[in-house]
Amino acid sequence: MIEPEEHQGGRVPGAAWVLATSLATAVLAAALHLTISFFAAKLLTRRIGAPLFDGENFAPEVLGNLSNLTLLLLPSQIALALLAWVLASRAPNGAQDALGLRAPRASSGQLLLVAWAMPTAALVGALLVWIVAGDRESVTLRAISRLIAAQDTPAGILAMAAMVVLAPAIAEELFFRGWMQRRLERAVGPALAIGLSSLAFGLMHLDVVQSVAVLPASVLLGYVTWRTGSLWPAMLGHAAFNALGFVGTRMATEDGVPEFTLGAQILASFVLAAPVALAVLVFQLEWRARRGA
Repeated sequence: MIEPEEHQGGRVPGAAWVLATSLATAVLAAALHLTISFFAAKLLTRRIGAPLFDGENFAPEVLGNLSNLTLLLLPSQIALALLAWVLASRAPNGAQDALGLRAPRASSGQLLLVAWAMPTAALVGALLVWIVAGDRESVTLRAISRLIAAQDTPAGILAMAAMVVLAPAIAEELFFRGWMQRRLERAVGPALAIGLSSLAFGLMHLDVVQSVAVLPASVLLGYVTWRTGSLWPAMLGHAAFNALGFVGTRMATEDGVPEFTLGAQILASFVLAAPVALAVLVFQLEWRARRGA
């Protein structure tokens, strides 16, 4: 897929073309993500000579080996990031400009509010999951939780955080908010662009629970990307969203219930104050936009 300015000798295509090609590319990205994950799992299964996951636990050769974890988790994320960069590189001003990798129209305090507001999106997502899927459990999230909880060394914890907190925040934002949403904004406007890219982002997870759970966060990240004119705040917010689950998993006991330690109290306070942070963030971004208009 190519940028409008380069289509057919410089002619700008209509909104229908941009919409169709953007959605088709999202489908191809999901297929690429799934295919690479499948072959990585197959290769790892052959390497260790045993099933990776039995529905409850991973093979010990996976849990305790960072190279095996890297092979399992990173290739699909790297491919998604490269796809976004290649697509954006066709834009007249280059990939960095097309993806919104520029200084945001926001203060440092507002960037902190983006991270602080993410638990609100997580809570709304949990409510939507309860409405749509009831007590249905996500196999994908259970598997990731097992990988996170199994790490018992500083190196393992840091490596897992990099792979499940930072890598998705970079790769998925580059494609869905950086390339797809920003491309659609120019053709169909910000509201539809945010909605469609958020829907595509949710569906890419190929898991009903996960797809529904991430929708509110995706919409918030799309709004922040649009209002700040930059992808960096969305990457920060996405990482904060992932970190919330990572920390919660690390703090949980064997029965899945977090211990009410000082750390748990701090985390709970952070979550409870998140709606206020979200309200302040939206007010400030809207006020800044209107003042600059």
